[in-house]
Amino acid sequence: MDLTGQLEYKAWQDKSHVYVLHLKTNQDSIIHFMDGNPGKMSNDEVVSVNFLKIEMKHGKTDSIVFLKNKPVPRYFWKDGTRYRIVDQDHYSLTGVAYDTNRIPFSEIKQMNIKKIDHNKTVVLVIGCSIGYAGTAAGLLYLLFYLAFSDMTMW
Repeated sequence: MDLTGQLEYKAWQDKSHVYVLHLKTNQDSIIHFMDGNPGKMSNDEVVSVNFLKIEMKHGKTDSIVFLKNKPVPRYFWKDGTRYRIVDQDHYSLTGVAYDTNRIPFSEIKQMNIKKIDHNKTVVLVIGCSIGYAGTAAGLLYLLFYLAFSDMTMW
């Protein structure tokens, strides 16, 4: 569903399970959000959390934070961002960080949203379950019919 204008944005921001797939800014830039991490609307802005992963060679970080009383690196800093160390070897450290982007509604020209309706999802799951059970029962009946229909009693 495409939304255009501040009033539409504000009308949809308080709804639950509404996700921003992509948007177009007033400068005609298009921002696409990852499927697994769509944007969310709140407080008159679209907010997205980005996952950053970086591999740094030892000695190339700005600083390293170690565990208390142990020589085990826990975090490193690079260019003002703190990365949690998730892997390391003799040559490098791999760290992850989260970055939050905020785009005010006033800077957005158009956005495409997706609304997930949980009631329809539940009905679909129940319908599929009943459909599979009915299909299984029909197949079992057909198998028994074919297996025993050719038998004749003497």
